[in-house]
Amino acid sequence: MQDDPSFFPNLFDQLRQLEDCRHKSDYTLAEILLAGSCSSCFNKVRATPSITSGRGEIQDPYERLFKLRLPHLDTVHQVLCRPPEAALEQLKHTLVKTLLEKKVLHKYRLFGRWFVVAVDATGW
Repeated sequence: MQDDPSFFPNLFDQLRQLEDCRHKSDYTLAEILLAGSCSSCFNKVRATPSITSGRGEIQDPYERLFKLRLPHLDTVHQVLCRPPEAALEQLKHTLVKTLLEKKVLHKYRLFGRWFVVAVDATGW
């Protein structure tokens, strides 16, 4: 493994390079995508009162940590319903490739041989 503790040191740059198909927006596509990813990590959903009130318990720490604004999760949902799919697929490919190259996932292989992939397609 490399000395760099971050698996994706240029993730924000990669998010900023994605083409934004919206004509007008209050938030950058990077802010939308990161908020969507983090909402599942923080186990927050759009119906959570602390999020829908505008200043949730995670908003201040989130904005200090990432130096990005936290959009309302309804806004995130509206944008993610029409994502630039090809670009997002390429980004996911790049991120997984990075994890494999850095051997981050090797210790989690099934019987020390196979990588296990979980697919959640409940929304499709």
